[in-house]
Amino acid sequence: MEAYALLLELIFFFTTIVGLSGNLTVLFTLLRIVYGAYTFMKAEVILSHLAWANLLVCLTQGVPHSLYVIGVRYLFTDVMCKILLFVFRTSRALAIMFTCLLSCFQCTTITQNTEKWLNMKFLTQKYMLLFFIAVYVVSMVTSANLTMFTVGSRNITALKYTFNLGYCLVIYPDQLSIQGVGFGIFGRDLMIVFIMATASTYILLILHRHGKQVAVIRNAQNNKERNAEAQAAKTVVTLVIVYVTLFGLDCLIWFY
Repeated sequence: MEAYALLLELIFFFTTIVGLSGNLTVLFTLLRIVYGAYTFMKAEVILSHLAWANLLVCLTQGVPHSLYVIGVRYLFTDVMCKILLFVFRTSRALAIMFTCLLSCFQCTTITQNTEKWLNMKFLTQKYMLLFFIAVYVVSMVTSANLTMFTVGSRNITALKYTFNLGYCLVIYPDQLSIQGVGFGIFGRDLMIVFIMATASTYILLILHRHGKQVAVIRNAQNNKERNAEAQAAKTVVTLVIVYVTLFGLDCLIWFY
């Protein structure tokens, strides 16, 4: 059992290091693009916010937990735990929502102009700032309720409705509270996962149809642009599949 626990600790610690270094690399790369080109594509803007959200998840969940598993205990006060958990839950919500926004944006990007009822390119370009504001507001509002029940680490032998994060505790007063908060987050995540999966499925359908039509495309420049869009779409679909899998499993485990 001790060997198994040690293995889990090493995996979590390694994942935190990889997450911090990976997302920092993405952010620095995007900053270099801005410095060189003085502009950002819409997909790169979304990706930068996604990388920032993932970085916050690593800092507010990965680092405190890594410190806890190596023996640094009782480091955070009640106020610090409330701040940590609020930022963590908000950044987690931002990560899943920006992934959803990225998949929807990529879906509209590769949609053909002939599909008027699905072509949302103009709307996504015009109202992108409103989408960003809505993502941040929803993420913060739906994560604020957890701060009411968060305290520093302590003896939990007599506490029933408690989530033990190690470095902090989330103590609910009754079963109704824990189920209400839990099902609220569950419903939000499940809806976003469904939207991501739907957008990714439609992207795959477009790519499949485009593969059949590419042989009759005569304009070489148009073909090149579509190939670039298709490659970008495949990358986004791969990212979304990973997120749908992870967040889908997270939802199912909590529901169980």
